[in-house]
Amino acid sequence: WLKKDMQPTEDLKSVIQRMSMFGPIQSVTACGRQSAVVVFKNVTSACKAVNAFQSRIPGTMFHCSWQHRFMSKD
Repeated sequence: WLKKDMQPTEDLKSVIQRMSMFGPIQSVTACGRQSAVVVFKNVTSACKAVNAFQSRIPGTMFHCSWQHRFMSKD
């Protein structure tokens, strides 16, 4: 997380641009200064994104993980 007086290095537009390289995006929702939920139109695109950014190495700007309807309580 960023310190309060620092600006984010990525914005929503750059996240969309970066994630769209994996396939068509259905929606993007900002979830604070450092996170967003990206919904891809197909599972294959989501798999590509998760595989590309699954590393938790310090300094890595992106990290992707799974969320699917069956994982929520609703």
